Amino acid sequence: MRAITIDKEYGNLSEMLQNLRITDRPLRELKDNEILVKMEGAPCNPSDIAFLRGMYQIKKDFPAVPGFEGSGIIIGCGKSLDQSALTGKRISCFIQDNDDGTWAEYFIAKADNCLLLRDDFPKNEAPVFFINPFTAYGLFQTALDKGGRTIVLNAAAGQVGGFIRQFAKEAGIKVINIVRRPQHVEKLKQEGETLVLNMRDKNFRQDALKMFNEYQPETGFDAVAGEHTSFLLEIMPRYAEIVVYGGLSGNPLSVDVLKLIFESKRISGFNLGDWIRQTGRQKLEEISDKLQQMFIDGILRTRIQKTITFDEIQQGLYQYLTKMSDGKVIIRAE
Repeated sequence: MRAITIDKEYGNLSEMLQNLRITDRPLRELKDNEILVKMEGAPCNPSDIAFLRGMYQIKKDFPAVPGFEGSGIIIGCGKSLDQSALTGKRISCFIQDNDDGTWAEYFIAKADNCLLLRDDFPKNEAPVFFINPFTAYGLFQTALDKGGRTIVLNAAAGQVGGFIRQFAKEAGIKVINIVRRPQHVEKLKQEGETLVLNMRDKNFRQDALKMFNEYQPETGFDAVAGEHTSFLLEIMPRYAEIVVYGGLSGNPLSVDVLKLIFESKRISGFNLGDWIRQTGRQKLEEISDKLQQMFIDGILRTRIQKTITFDEIQQGLYQYLTKMSDGKVIIRAE
């Protein structure tokens, strides 16, 4: 089969792009609980870029096939699975616990890492159904559990941010949106958001302090990390919690420990794989049914900026890296 591969980790982005290759790889034998999927689409996510650069917890043997998320049609099953019931079904998957990646004509996944999609689920949403929607859902449950009426969201122009805003709208929870570009401020305001801050504005700190004092957000969702996390922690109210789910800044956290000790503030991390295991299969399928219906009804929608073939991988990933907020780039085998 044809697959996109890389021979090692490359910290330099340019070198990483230049060393992506299309190679022929044999398919290994299926284990009992695995399925073979003919790939229909696979996105590039920030976690994929982090893996390719050696900046991610997940490690694979090289040469490796990247891709933690994807969709396709089941064409084979391991011995412990009901082949007649599963063959021909469309699935979305999230795979991080084996050496197989989704950027290939065919990929192998554990059945427990896949979700069956309804026949009326939008086909273009299938490749990106797992990571962002379930990350947003899992994060938002943190806010619901805490019981606050306002949350903070940085990288708010991103896809996870958009999903969280929709969940917050349905729950009657206010969102303070933090972005990095003037056009993102305008875009969110056109969508009806009233609490929007640009972290690159010269008055950002003063404006943020004023807004936080007024709305008292109890939960913050942080995809940036670095010094920005420290600032959020400083101005959030007593007992507030920041949930870190990304590190777009590339910098380590810098935190005033006195805020943690004397104001009972918290910083926690969110990892989708751990959340899935803690949620359990039955509950995960219930959430999947709910989210699928929201996509079918048009309540949720993923921004997709481009679809590329294997031969366009270098140009396609370059576009994604330079315009991440414009939407996903989807890789297709054909």
